Amino acid sequence: MEGTMTRLLLADGAIAESIGLRNFLSRHGFHIRHVHTAQEACAAVLTGKSPSFDVVVLEAILPDYDGFKVCARLRKHTDIPVIMVSARSDPKSRIRGLYLGADDYVAKPFHAAELLARIHAIKRRTTGSGSLPPSTGTEKTLDIGPVSIDPARRRVIISGRALHLTYKEYEMLILMARHPGIVFRRDHILSAVWGDALPGSSRTLEVHIANLRAKLGESDIIQTIRGVGYRVTGP
Repeated sequence: MEGTMTRLLLADGAIAESIGLRNFLSRHGFHIRHVHTAQEACAAVLTGKSPSFDVVVLEAILPDYDGFKVCARLRKHTDIPVIMVSARSDPKSRIRGLYLGADDYVAKPFHAAELLARIHAIKRRTTGSGSLPPSTGTEKTLDIGPVSIDPARRRVIISGRALHLTYKEYEMLILMARHPGIVFRRDHILSAVWGDALPGSSRTLEVHIANLRAKLGESDIIQTIRGVGYRVTGP
């Protein structure tokens, strides 16, 4: 997406306080739409046939209802990256946001440059469009039990049903699914999936694994190797 305007939805009810952030991001090549309520945020992302934003920056507290509910609703319908921002810096709030599908969680107060760096980190590892890239036919479909993964289209099907995974959930799954039976250490997964933007909480990986397992249902293809890491069961 280099050389193009990044389309960013800012969902924040604090109009005056967000002016500085909007101006900062605009100077760095972002096309920003600012909405002030949860209903406006959902309508902006979910209305229309094609994705209209590359990233959503979502305040956890909005005038009509909280951003956690918005995050959960968005994640059911789209894989557009979501970064939650909140004055709630306690681990419980961070874990809740990640469980609901946020790709990152930034506690206030934060420097605008930190948020910019986190957005770019997500952009480097995603298509940024919220849609599946066209199939290239360069990698075969991976079938593990009831789970079928199409790497070329970043699509996961389980028992005939398409799963809506976050970027990091998909990257964790495909990383291990390409090498079924091989145990991946925690630090290996963190490095491969989070790259330079390593999470601040030591529980982040466990939260994402738990969320992925919940979406996979009773397939039980992800196994925990106590004291080491995780693996996808062999064929």
